[in-house]
Amino acid sequence: MIRIRDLRSILIALTMLSLLNVAACTESWVIVNPQLPPRLPPEVDSVVLRPAKMAARLRMNEGDLALFDKYLRAAFAGKQRLRTFDQPPTTLPNTVLVAVFLRDYGVKEQRGEHLMLRTIELDAEVTVMPVEGEEPITQLRRRLAYQRIYPDAAPLSALPLDLENAMRELADLLAEAVEPAAQPDAILLEAGRDPISGERLGHPALVKGNRFAVAKSYARAKQAWHSVLFDPSNSELERTYRITERTLNQLRLLGTDEAVLDKLRPLAAEPEMTLVQFRARLRQQLGGVVENEGVVLTLADHMAAYSHLNLAAAHVNLAHLYRLEKRHDLSTFHLARAYAHNPREVVLSEWGRIQKERNLTPTGLSDTDALDLYLRIPPPSTASIRPGRFDLTVLPAPAFAEADEAAGDAGTSPAAQLRPVALPPTPVTAPPAN
Repeated sequence: MIRIRDLRSILIALTMLSLLNVAACTESWVIVNPQLPPRLPPEVDSVVLRPAKMAARLRMNEGDLALFDKYLRAAFAGKQRLRTFDQPPTTLPNTVLVAVFLRDYGVKEQRGEHLMLRTIELDAEVTVMPVEGEEPITQLRRRLAYQRIYPDAAPLSALPLDLENAMRELADLLAEAVEPAAQPDAILLEAGRDPISGERLGHPALVKGNRFAVAKSYARAKQAWHSVLFDPSNSELERTYRITERTLNQLRLLGTDEAVLDKLRPLAAEPEMTLVQFRARLRQQLGGVVENEGVVLTLADHMAAYSHLNLAAAHVNLAHLYRLEKRHDLSTFHLARAYAHNPREVVLSEWGRIQKERNLTPTGLSDTDALDLYLRIPPPSTASIRPGRFDLTVLPAPAFAEADEAAGDAGTSPAAQLRPVALPPTPVTAPPAN
């Protein structure tokens, strides 16, 4: 005989299974309450923030270090659950010590035609320890690459402002790593679905990463999505060709004449073809062989379309998780790449919003023009990716002479390799009272 309790368990299990099947069929992946895992024990409600220190070899003056310390205290003071102190309170239990050590700092300047790129890299380590004891509760290390484009040469007076913005961003990043903020909104993940036909084109690794993310296994989700970035192709797909809205959008971004786009647009209503059939139909529509026929063939490749959709989806999903961590240098990098592979207004507006919050939008440029500029600079050294075969079909030419060399070392070159730039002295100011 089946008891009522057992029957309820069976019904709940069947309901959950049906929900999973619906999710698999619709490919709608949602992270509900996307909270990062806590780093502090739940009973801790107070932190003693020690003055920030730096490596002896760093060329940063004491005034800038004091400014970084001020931003750290402001970032931790913004954590509602925690009380921040300068000295250990003798009457309050559940208190930990937080020490921040600046390991590396560097500034690099690259110049192109009427442009200059300034990159500030900061590398810091935060240690959380009990008030009495030597064994750390947790140790975290975070790196930040703050990239800003200036028209022509940037004045030296702008360098302290850039450093100040970078230090504020690093302070927020470290505080978020120790005490993640509550996230009220759910996150809808990309699933690699063709926006025109509705066809499911999700790469197996993309789907696997989505499953990990929904289960709050964020590290494994990132690994799966990064594997899509390194190999977005699928050998099981048949090689066919077709003009789509994505093809037309990419050609427009590459500067194709509107007259050519008008001739290609009717082909979007035609089915997929083999290479021989598509080339013949293309030449018939365009009135012969055109100069950019190879580009059209590349962008109309169904395998390429599959790869670009999955690359865009993986980039967007990574941007979501990095935004949770307040790693804005990586979030904006992945959003820009996602827009390059699949231009959409929602991605462009989100990229522009974050860049404006970081004070990184070049004056007088629209979000579209600004994003085009940022696609032409080397990836931040914090990004574990190198330009791949499908990137070459969508990314503009590098804007800076050193871009190719820097991009080849992306993800491996430490801040120590950057050229240090002398900063004017900054007066030391006392940290604000908590």
